[in-house]
Amino acid sequence: MSDYENARQVLKKYWGYDDFRPGQEALVRALLSGRDVLGIMPTGAGKSICYEVPALLFPGITIVVSPLLSLMEDQVESLRRRGIPAAAISSLHPLRELSPPFRILYVSPERLTRDEFRRFIFSYPVSFLCVDEAHCISKWGHGFRPEYTQIHTFIDDLRKRSGSLRVAAFTATADARIREEILRELHLQKPYCLATGFDRPNLFFAVERPKDRRSALLFHIRRHPGECGIIYCQTRKTVEKVARHLKRAGISAEKYHAGMTPEERNAVQQRFMDGETPVIAATNAFGMGVDKPDVRFVIHYNMPKDMESYYQEAGRAGRDGFPAECILFYHPKDVKTGNLFIDREAENAENKKALRSHKASEREKLRTMDCYAAGRVCLRAFMLEYFGEHAPSFCGKCSVCLSGELPVNEAGRKKLLRGACLRTPESSAGLSPRQYELYCRLLALRSRLAGEKRCSPDKIFNDRILRSLCTALPVSMRELLMIDGISPLTAFRYGKAFLKEIRTHLYIYPEERPFSSS
Repeated sequence: MSDYENARQVLKKYWGYDDFRPGQEALVRALLSGRDVLGIMPTGAGKSICYEVPALLFPGITIVVSPLLSLMEDQVESLRRRGIPAAAISSLHPLRELSPPFRILYVSPERLTRDEFRRFIFSYPVSFLCVDEAHCISKWGHGFRPEYTQIHTFIDDLRKRSGSLRVAAFTATADARIREEILRELHLQKPYCLATGFDRPNLFFAVERPKDRRSALLFHIRRHPGECGIIYCQTRKTVEKVARHLKRAGISAEKYHAGMTPEERNAVQQRFMDGETPVIAATNAFGMGVDKPDVRFVIHYNMPKDMESYYQEAGRAGRDGFPAECILFYHPKDVKTGNLFIDREAENAENKKALRSHKASEREKLRTMDCYAAGRVCLRAFMLEYFGEHAPSFCGKCSVCLSGELPVNEAGRKKLLRGACLRTPESSAGLSPRQYELYCRLLALRSRLAGEKRCSPDKIFNDRILRSLCTALPVSMRELLMIDGISPLTAFRYGKAFLKEIRTHLYIYPEERPFSSS
C-alpha cells in the first residue's frame, strides 16, 4: 500500500473523513515524498490535518511550534479525544511533568532556545517539525513574534542529528514578500509551496458608514440573539468603551486586549470558547488562538491597517461552513489613526533605509484597505484580486453587489458592474467614478507587485502616474511611454501588468476609450 493510501486510512480512522480536500492532498503528498512544504491556507481550510496526519506516519516524534498557549491546549485536547498521543510544553505544563508516550509535541517558539528543552528533545528521534502561524516570522508582517526568527537555528541543529528531517510551515495569509521571508528564515529545502483559494463562499461581506457606530453595533448584535461574535477595535481605549456600552445595553460581552494580564486574557478567551460569553470586544491581540467554529458575525468597529489583517480577522467567522457576516464600519478618520500607528511602529527601527521602505509599503497597504472600504466595487472581488486570484466583478454576496432596491436582476447586475466608486469629491483625486474604480484596481496591483519585488510602491509608479493611467487609458506600450514620468525601464518591468488591467476595464466600459491605438 502506498504512503498516500496509508494517510487516507489514518484520516478515516481518526478524523472520519474519506479523503483529503484538494489543497490538503497536495501538501500531504509532498510531505510524504520527503519535501519541505509551505502552505498558505485560509482560516477554516483544515491546515492542521496537513501536518497531523503525516505526523502519525513518520517514525519518531513531531514538534509543532505554535505561538499561543490556548491554541496549543485546544490542539492537544482535540488530538487526545481522537486517541492520538499528544502533549504540550508550556507554563501550565512544564517539562518536568511531561511523560511519554507522545507522537506530537506542541511547544512555543521561546522554548526552542532553552538548554533544558534541547537536552530533552535531542534524546528523542525527531522526524518532522511544523511551524504554525508562520507569518509571525516576518518583522514587517502582522503578528510579528521575535522568537520566530530563531527557529531556524533549532531546525539546523535537528538536521545535523537527523538528515531526514522534514519541515513544514503554515499560515492563513502571506503576501509574496512574507512568503519569501518564511522560506528564507526557516531554511526550507526545495519546498513545495501551495496557496489554496482564498474565497469563503459562506461569508457575507459588508461595509457601512454609520453616523452612530454604537447604535449600529447594537442593531447588528441584536440581529443575532444568543449567537457568538467578535467586535474588533483599533485601540484598547475603544475596546474598553465598546465593552462597557454593550454591557449597559444588556449584551453579555467582555473585553480582550494586550493591556490585560495573561491570566485575565486566557479566562476571557476560555469563556468565549465555552459559550459562556457570546460576544467579545477586542483588539487584534485576540485571534490566533480562536478556533471556534460557530462565530456568526465579526464586526470591525474600526478599519484595520491592511487587507491581510482584515482577511484573517474577518475569516474567524463561519468556520463551520454555515452563513456568517463580516461587517466593517468605515470612517475616513480611521486612515489618519492607521498612519499614526505606522509612524509609532517604526520609531524603534534601527535600519533607516529599511524603515523608509517599510513605511511606504505599510502606507500603500493602508491606502488599499481604504479603497476596499470606501470604494464601490464588489468587496469579494477586490479582496480576492488583492491576494492574486481572479474573481468575477459581481459576487451577489456583499453589500456592494446587493445594494440595489429589488432582488438584483440582470439589468441591475449590469448596472452594478458598470457602477461607480462612491467617494467624496476631495478623496477621488478629480477622477470620475469609473476612473476611480480603475484607480482602486491599479492600487491593488501596485501593492502586489511591490510585495513581490520587495520595493517601495512608488518605485513602480507613483500616485500621479496612476491617476494619469486612469484618464489616458493606454492600451499599448507605445501609449504607455507617452505618460509623463514613465521611463522605458519601468514600462518594460511593469507595463504589461498595468496594460492588462486597463484593457479589462475598457472591455467593460468601451465608451471610455479616449483615443484609438495606432
